[in-house]
Amino acid sequence: MAATVYYRQCRMQEVREDGKTVIYTAWIPEKLAIVGRNVEIDHSKTESRTYNIQSVSIQRMLREGLPDVHNLKKQFPSIDR
Repeated sequence: MAATVYYRQCRMQEVREDGKTVIYTAWIPEKLAIVGRNVEIDHSKTESRTYNIQSVSIQRMLREGLPDVHNLKKQFPSIDR
């Protein structure tokens, strides 16, 4: 039987090459959700970015309970504006 994996919502910071700082919010596996940790996330087969975790929520969720962001964007197209 596979191990149960919980996710925590994190605020992560990316410092781009041009010096611009961008903050993202994402659900990541609990074992990686540590304040101050740098995580590398693949955005495509050829591109990955490094983020620094700034804060971690106390709430944890199973993958099945996570919000479906792609479905939300279809329901609410203004999210990307």
